[in-house]
Amino acid sequence: MDSLGPHPHIIKFLGISSDQNFGPAIVTPWMEHGTLTDIICLKPPYEYRRRLASLIKSLFLSAHFITPLQVGQIVDGMSFLKASNIVHGDLKSSNILVAQDGRARIADFGLSHFGEPSYPSPPTGISALRIAAATFSWALRTPPSFDSATHAGAGSPRWMAPERLVPDQWGIISARATFQSDIFGLGMVLYEIYSENLPYHESNDHMAMIFIVQGKRPERPILIPDSLWCITTRCWAPNPFLRPSIDVIERAINAPEPLLENTNASYTRKESFGG
Repeated sequence: MDSLGPHPHIIKFLGISSDQNFGPAIVTPWMEHGTLTDIICLKPPYEYRRRLASLIKSLFLSAHFITPLQVGQIVDGMSFLKASNIVHGDLKSSNILVAQDGRARIADFGLSHFGEPSYPSPPTGISALRIAAATFSWALRTPPSFDSATHAGAGSPRWMAPERLVPDQWGIISARATFQSDIFGLGMVLYEIYSENLPYHESNDHMAMIFIVQGKRPERPILIPDSLWCITTRCWAPNPFLRPSIDVIERAINAPEPLLENTNASYTRKESFGG
């Protein structure tokens, strides 16, 4: 983390503190409004809107701009990490902090690492067929018995890409996080922002992992714009190489809405399949 240069949407590393009761800890600036989870999940709707309005007074923006604003900031931060060859490895709303001025900052780099491909090139021929077959077979088979510790390593199951949960089924060498799996996690963060819920909030972690591997994705939030829903579902593609790059996502969220609207008709069902 200390190797990263300064960026307005990445938490600043100040140093390390050691306490005899709590052990070593990373020191960062205080973020007045806590995590994005605190704002979008743990408050009733009225309080949520009131807090959002208070967050942006210094930015001279009306309240309905706060969600697109923070989406852009998160994507901007992820773009900076990609340009710095850093895989975050655990992107979720609770690892995004919100400062007093309402600006989002990506935090918690405990699982981050320099990018290095777990697979050398986009799958073609038999490899592509293997991935397609894996999607189909997992959609039909009896729910598997597995746990996140043995199949995905460290991380947060609800935000994990399917190739991290069962890499052997996807012809992937390692369950280690990649730039492509970060994109999958970003799709779940977009869902969190607009649904005000955790991914698969009605299920436990084990069932959430099964749904991810089987290709079942969360239902479309009512308030998400067409363009962002289109991008979100593309982030959830089972084939990691069919997910958009962070550059493509950044261009899409900055494009005029009419250019992208009504492109997501096939993703309106609760158990829609990404890709």
